[in-house]
Amino acid sequence: MPVTRGLDLEHTTVPPAYNYPAAINTHKWDYFVDASFIYWHVSEEFLEAGIDYKTQIPDPSMPDWFNITSGTQLSPRFAYRPGFKVGFGVDTPFDDWAIVSEWTRISEEITTHYHTGATDIWEDSWTSSGANNTPQYTKWSFHLNLFDLSLQRPFYQGKRLIVSPLMGLRGITLKQNMKKKTPYTFMIENTSPQVDLEGFFEYNYQSHLWGIGPRLGADLEWLLYKEFRIIGSGTGSLLYTKYTSNGTKYRETQANNITPFIVGPAPVKIPQFSALRANLEYDLGFGWGMYFSDQKYHIDFTATYDFQAFFKMNVMSALTTSWVGDIYLHGLTVSGRFDF
Repeated sequence: MPVTRGLDLEHTTVPPAYNYPAAINTHKWDYFVDASFIYWHVSEEFLEAGIDYKTQIPDPSMPDWFNITSGTQLSPRFAYRPGFKVGFGVDTPFDDWAIVSEWTRISEEITTHYHTGATDIWEDSWTSSGANNTPQYTKWSFHLNLFDLSLQRPFYQGKRLIVSPLMGLRGITLKQNMKKKTPYTFMIENTSPQVDLEGFFEYNYQSHLWGIGPRLGADLEWLLYKEFRIIGSGTGSLLYTKYTSNGTKYRETQANNITPFIVGPAPVKIPQFSALRANLEYDLGFGWGMYFSDQKYHIDFTATYDFQAFFKMNVMSALTTSWVGDIYLHGLTVSGRFDF
């Protein structure tokens, strides 16, 4: 016999319910395009350049390390950067299910110069080397693409709440590099006249990856007054991630054309590997929209503050340590949508 889930609805208690669709309705097949300006803050764990140790010299005969009074960890100056989203979708006549696609792009490039005091000691986080009064230069570049394809159906849950569950796929590509440059000066002994060897140590760390996986979540809209509404959403993804290029390069350059005699670190390379990585995203904001031209077209504008976290995504730091860091993005998203 057939299995019945739940209890039978009694007409004397509650009527049978149907989640009435809340999709924008301009034609039988409703197409729409959307574009967004994003202004997001991008940050990443374990990108610290090093530690600047302050010293005092009570006893010049003692090594500098015995005279440390305090230390400050120096990191890249993460900042907000512009980016964009573009999307295309269609609301189908099949029970008002919608197919939505979207591409998100954001890039970051941060150049930072660190200058230590005359008696300071610098300990490098990436090379585990130390030096006195050595200026440091770092350049971090970050290029992220997100590709989303989802199936969703907005419906009314009561008179003012619209719920839109979604399921689909998320794709990702990420390329990032960390370049470090440290000047040096060495005096060559037993030369007349005295010869100072000057140049730079240059390190280049890189990590490239792509990923794809399921994406599940829901959008919520609370209708206010005169077509205004509060909007929020939450989604999660589990991405099969392929790391395709991860390694370090070392180069020594001379300022005075003397043959390098300093032996640098050997290149390090992590073989290609795969892993599952989790991604969470949330946003909250306001929206407004309206029909026009006898309901043949619809325009909609939203402004939200978004949060995204990619867990254990940064393996670039694992080239020199055993740590694998998270990536965080948050910021303003202003969007416009046109239905036709």
